[in-house]
Amino acid sequence: MGDFVPAGAPLFRVHGDPVRLDHARVAGLVVLAAERTHGDDPAYGFRKLVDIAERGLAQPFTDPTTAVMVIDRLHDCLRQLANRDFPSGRHHDDGGEVRLIERTLSWAGYVRLAFDELCLAGAASPQASRRLRAALEDLLTVAPPERHPPLERQLDVLVAAVHRSYDDQRDRRAALVADQQGIGSGADLAAESEAATKRAGAGT
Repeated sequence: MGDFVPAGAPLFRVHGDPVRLDHARVAGLVVLAAERTHGDDPAYGFRKLVDIAERGLAQPFTDPTTAVMVIDRLHDCLRQLANRDFPSGRHHDDGGEVRLIERTLSWAGYVRLAFDELCLAGAASPQASRRLRAALEDLLTVAPPERHPPLERQLDVLVAAVHRSYDDQRDRRAALVADQQGIGSGADLAAESEAATKRAGAGT
């Protein structure tokens, strides 16, 4: 789904004797169009969102608020996918024999598509890195345990990238606070958290 097909490229690879196949009929089962579409290819929507966020993070004219808004949408999409079944891409006949195998995007694939580039590109923007951490930590609360490793990997990538981006430990800590607004609702900024910190300090 979504692959570009150059002229003369194969649409299927046949295993076994192809003599009984109607080649024209089989080729006609593939939908070809001038470009990818959102309706049939949800990964294309992810791809375009990531592109918008990356442009918002690119130097010299950064727009981290736009990047945060994109992360909002990616977060929402992945939250809706977190507990859904994903097709295996294996199609069987009535006898249970595999007749067609197609490549499909897995949960790990969607997580990587959404975050691989943004965890690297957003590390130098505190607003983006804080929003990314909030998204990943929230997804860990809704995804089943077997779907945690791709999310945990993204957290590791984000933390490592932030550490490479800042020399001062205080800047690193600030950039890695989970914050749904990027900068605005994190535990280090909320009035209640500040009050609790002052009370704790006064008692020591």
